[in-house]
Amino acid sequence: MLMVGVMLTASCSADLPDSAGFPGERDAVARAPVTPTATADPGPLLPEQWTTDTNDNGIPDFIEEAEGWDLDQVRCLADLDCGGGTDELLLRQASVLLVLDASGSMAQEVADGQKMNVAKDALEFYATGVPDTVDLGFMVYGHKGSADPARKQESCEGVELLAPLGEADRDSLPGLLAEFQPAGFTPIAGALAQARQAFAGREDGNNRVILVSDGLETCDGDPVATAAALREAGVAKLDVVAFDAPEDEAASLAAIAEAGGGSFVTAADGGALRSALRDDLQAFYGLLASQACVVSGSVTAKGCLAAQQTRVTLRFDELLLEGPGDGQVWTDPQREEILEILKQAEQRNLRQQRLLEGEGLARITELNRALQDARRRIEETYGETIEVGWGPPPACLRGAQLVGGPIGGGDPA
Repeated sequence: MLMVGVMLTASCSADLPDSAGFPGERDAVARAPVTPTATADPGPLLPEQWTTDTNDNGIPDFIEEAEGWDLDQVRCLADLDCGGGTDELLLRQASVLLVLDASGSMAQEVADGQKMNVAKDALEFYATGVPDTVDLGFMVYGHKGSADPARKQESCEGVELLAPLGEADRDSLPGLLAEFQPAGFTPIAGALAQARQAFAGREDGNNRVILVSDGLETCDGDPVATAAALREAGVAKLDVVAFDAPEDEAASLAAIAEAGGGSFVTAADGGALRSALRDDLQAFYGLLASQACVVSGSVTAKGCLAAQQTRVTLRFDELLLEGPGDGQVWTDPQREEILEILKQAEQRNLRQQRLLEGEGLARITELNRALQDARRRIEETYGETIEVGWGPPPACLRGAQLVGGPIGGGDPA
């Protein structure tokens, strides 16, 4: 049973250095005046290392590496044991675009019925279980024209966003699915290109595309390159389900998923497709629930963030005093740029703290309600229970009294 807390009455304290303070207090850190003896060569404004930030936390990589911090981990959440959601500190809006192949081959039969019909049933199951906090959209391709080569262009251009993100749900999807039947060719690349457009204005979100297809691209596009572009642009992750696809064609679909940075599974019939989407829902529930876990650990995380930024500020001051090396000092434009980098890091850090303290605590209530409602709908409609959990609570949270029950899947320790 999913049990997510929304209010802590026990607290955890981070080990803060004596000089630790919140980022807004960095002016209290004295900066000794510097009397320049020689200035650095103007050249590029700053060495490249100052602008290299692979984990996008506002802190240049070389500073984190010097501190011994793991660039692949959100340091202040490492001890919370919140599962896969620990890299979603900002609790970004989740959006999922379902993309369904309705090419002519989807009229074929599998063990439990016509592929098109059982695929539609599986997508209705998925929509029933999607939490209301997720913006769901729906796209179809291959439903225009026919398999006749004379109508190939019409079919290949037949990619249609039937419901923009946020406009598809368990109530509207059945009607959308009734609007088409399998017909023509398979424009996977064209569909992925339009999927990218569907996320316009949502690039900073937690975005996913779930593609269900039974075969190869047949419209002369390059779906692997298009999927890679989708991932490299940071727009969305692409997950692919190969539905009753021959082995060689499934391998091609797997290459699309790999290029898109997502998962790949195969499904031989409607039951297997629904099972694959059920597994996806369970993983998605776990991600959302672990985000709630992160917010529940906000006392620890917030204190850690403050201490981290204090250390970063001190290191920036040291680097400003040290200069670029060889007895030189930073030029005024370089100093201004370094201080601007520090300012941006501080602002991001403060934003994270505010989210954990304010917006995050409101968000946890919303996530809790949405997850409980989604699980209840699946159970009432399909008689299935999807369990959610991310392991035991962090040590500092065990025994905390929570509205809605204990954090994690077990009893408070």
